[in-house]
Amino acid sequence: LETVRVSKASADQRAGRAGRTQPGVAIRLWRAEQTAALPAFTPPEILEADLSGLLLDCAAFGVADPSALAFLDPPPVPALNEARGLLRALDAIDETGRLTEAGAAMRKLALPVRLAHMVAEAAGSGHAFEAAMFAVLLTERGLGGLGADLERRLMRFRGERSPRATAAKQLAERLARQAGGAKGSEAAAGGPLLVHAWPDRVAKARGERGRFV
Repeated sequence: LETVRVSKASADQRAGRAGRTQPGVAIRLWRAEQTAALPAFTPPEILEADLSGLLLDCAAFGVADPSALAFLDPPPVPALNEARGLLRALDAIDETGRLTEAGAAMRKLALPVRLAHMVAEAAGSGHAFEAAMFAVLLTERGLGGLGADLERRLMRFRGERSPRATAAKQLAERLARQAGGAKGSEAAAGGPLLVHAWPDRVAKARGERGRFV
């Protein structure tokens, strides 16, 4: 979880909980001047969130253009365009905005669209479980450590025996099965799997180590 400042409306609502059964006192652990600097309301999530999952769901229900729906807070057009471009790059929707076979496979997985695409694609080569393990590492902070090297984190994660790690491995098994794969598939390198999640971030080496186009 990420710690963020609340809005004035949220702070007032939480203070009101102290008086639900009888008069009480709400103690805020910050200065009164800081309250004045808080935003009046928490912005609707749809105005700030990644909309690729929303577009994928809309496509599944036959809605090619979500802007035609009556939202309480219409999603920003730039965010919709960005999400549409991502889904097209992942072959989740066609040029008309309709769901593709790949998109339907992605939607079966309770993952962000990039990671869902990685696991679904990996299932075709027998590496669904390995991809699902990477997906779990990327969605569950701290498993296998906090390093940027995912393959090292995966090695440590495989050896962890905590209840949280066990539950995460079971989740990876379920995701692999849902994608049509199985536990125990032959190990695969992380790079070829992760490229299915971020095809737009592949760079070409310029010859010198650490330099890319």
